[in-house]
Amino acid sequence: MFIRVCFFASLRDVVGCPEIQLQSVQPKTTARQIFQQLVIEFPELERYKSVLLVAVNQEYVDWEQEISSGDEVAFFPPVSGGIL
Repeated sequence: MFIRVCFFASLRDVVGCPEIQLQSVQPKTTARQIFQQLVIEFPELERYKSVLLVAVNQEYVDWEQEISSGDEVAFFPPVSGGIL
């Protein structure tokens, strides 16, 4: 099973690229478990954990969402902005 993982904003800087592919992801793996796997490789991601948003196949999901083979998982910090 493989999935595509996308990173946005400051997460892209932490990881060093906008996306990676994960192989050997077990069936019924959740978005939270994927993130925990990524923290092992990129420990600095841990500091973002409490504020991150997660999407699967371009839809916001809960951290307990199960991931299927071929899914795209995206992690990104919330953004703020407004009219200047």
